[in-house]
This record gives sequence, structure tokens and C-alpha cells, in this order.
Amino acid sequence: MSMFILEMFVKGTAIGYEDIEYTKKKIREPHGIGDAMTVTENVIKTTRFYASLVPIEEYYPASVGIMGAKNQPYSFWRKIMDISQFQKDFGHYKKSKFVEAKKSAQREGGTLPYYLDFISSDVSEGSVEFIRYYDSVGDQYVMIANGIWLNPLGGSEDVQPMPWAHKEQPFFSAINEPFGEFLYGKSLPNKLSSMQDVLNVLQNMMMDQSFLSIFTPIITAGFDDFEDDYLRPGRRTSIDTGGLSLQQAIMPLQFPSPTGWHQFILEYTRRIMEESSLDRTSSGQTGTGSERTTAYEIQTAANNVAAILTMVARNLNSAIKRKAMLRIKNILQFGFQPNATIVPGVLADTDVKKPFATFSFGNT
Repeated sequence: MSMFILEMFVKGTAIGYEDIEYTKKKIREPHGIGDAMTVTENVIKTTRFYASLVPIEEYYPASVGIMGAKNQPYSFWRKIMDISQFQKDFGHYKKSKFVEAKKSAQREGGTLPYYLDFISSDVSEGSVEFIRYYDSVGDQYVMIANGIWLNPLGGSEDVQPMPWAHKEQPFFSAINEPFGEFLYGKSLPNKLSSMQDVLNVLQNMMMDQSFLSIFTPIITAGFDDFEDDYLRPGRRTSIDTGGLSLQQAIMPLQFPSPTGWHQFILEYTRRIMEESSLDRTSSGQTGTGSERTTAYEIQTAANNVAAILTMVARNLNSAIKRKAMLRIKNILQFGFQPNATIVPGVLADTDVKKPFATFSFGNT
């Protein structure tokens, strides 16, 4: 959730994904020591409910004019991953053995690999373009990896339904600053960039004036024989004054250095921008330094800070609530199945007469 909030501020829109994962882990238990050691192998099955962050660059909605990921009728999640990561996460699908990593080299006979007709041009060498299609209206769920359809229904050509009983988009989203009925929001860096542009212009103007006051431009009446603008001790420079005296042939242009007034203008502009055209109390600031702060100012500042953050906080709370609802529905659907429970052994024994795990404490 920390990365989710950071994504919301940095990119304007954050999208999360809620799902379930079944894993099998082989462990070897030793018995005895030394040369007399024997080993028995067991397989531990775990059920994990997790949420992951979906980068906004990988999410393709049905329409950007629909606000919120949960309201999309269908969506795509396109992810480019290494072939080893793909086999680790999705190698349990039977058709995953047909998935090949992208190779730019041609095969024998001059033929191109088949998957080059089905993947995008930005897929790098040794990678897999993994596309997932979620259709909550038509109840369809499709997974394609480098042109290979991984999950046809029962080995046929029928499309698999969405495995979640809630039949909703398994995504939750939050927006930093909405544009209106629009999927994407305005990021915090984008909002501050226009303010920074003004400050950069003022800062550059001050720097230019400083350079001009240090390296004074010179106007000459004759030929300019100055090689550069830098002076050094003992240097002699001869110029053609065109018959004029040296004082009449050369005229330096004097530029004053920046004064305290320029610095005041810069700081004043920065303060005005930071206060967003509001007074200090209304913008959530109280008296500082030698200024006296009243209890009314403290209370007003706190209320205004809460009001400023209300829209973002409500949007974020909505995303967290959406995430929790998806998690609860997944737990109720998948968490207590006989072949894969949250806690192995509870409601998961093969013996129907012993549906619960047995624990022993104090010989009891």
C-alpha cells in the first residue's frame, strides 16, 4: 500500500490487483545423522491471498472516459517478463511448455519464429509478452503468452470464465486529482511543474545578471583582437583603435549585480505560489518565528489541512475498501476448499472422518 500511495502521487493514478496464488514446495526431512541419515520428501501446499501494484503503463482499460478500474466492462493487463519468471509463475499451465522467449535470430531455413507475428516490437530478447484479458460483462478470462493461449476451457477452443465468484474486475484504483469522469488523474509533480517553471525563469534571470556583471561586455570601434574574455596577470593585448584614443575605442557595458530586491521578488513569488493565493491560516500555516500563534489559528489551520486532503483521502479510502472487499470474497471462495485451504490440515484432510488438524499440548 505504501507503493500504491506513492504511485498515486507520482503518476496521478494507481491501480492494484487482488488475486490468489497456490504454491507447492518440496521439502526433504532428514532422519538420523552421518552415513545412517535417511530422507523423506514431502510436498507443502500453500494458499496465499495477495495484492500487487499494476503499473499504469501496463494497464489498458476499455475506455479512459470511465472513472475507476472497477467500472470498466473489460480490461487488459500487458506485462513483459523474463522467461524464467514466467515459467516460475505460470509454468503449471500445460500449454506453458510451448511458450518460447523472444529470439531475434532466424531459425534454420530462414524462417522467422511464429511468435514474432503475435508480439509487440518493444519486447526485448529473452522476454515474454504476457497479456491477460478480463471481461466482467461477457464473463471471459484469457491469458496469452507470446502468441500461446494458455487457458482454453478444458483443452477445447472455448473461453474460460473468470475464476472469481464475484465476477468483477479484480482491480482497485485511486486518483490523486481527478480531471472529471476520467480514468487518469493529475500527478503531484505535474501540478507543481508550472509553479517551478516561474521560479526557474526568475532564478535564471538573476544568474544571467550576475554573469553580465562579472564578465562585462565590451564594445570596440576598431578590430576586435581579444582572444577570450578572461584576464590573467602579465597578459598584453594589442588592438587596432582605428586612429582613436584607447578610451574612445573601447567602452565596457556596466551591468549592476543582483540586489536584495531581486532576491525578495524571488522569495515573494515562491511564497505566494506555495500559499496557493490563500492567507497563511487558510492554507494550513500558523505563525512562525517571532509571530504569535493563537488557538484560533491552530484550529483553522488544522481544519483547512483536513479539507485539502479530504478528496485524496476519500479516494484512497475507497480503494482500500474495494481491496478489502475483493480479499474477503476471495477468502470465502478459495480459502476453505478441501484441496487448498489457508491453513493446511484444517478442513483439508483426505480422511473425511478427520476434517480438522490435531494438536497436542501436555499429552492432551
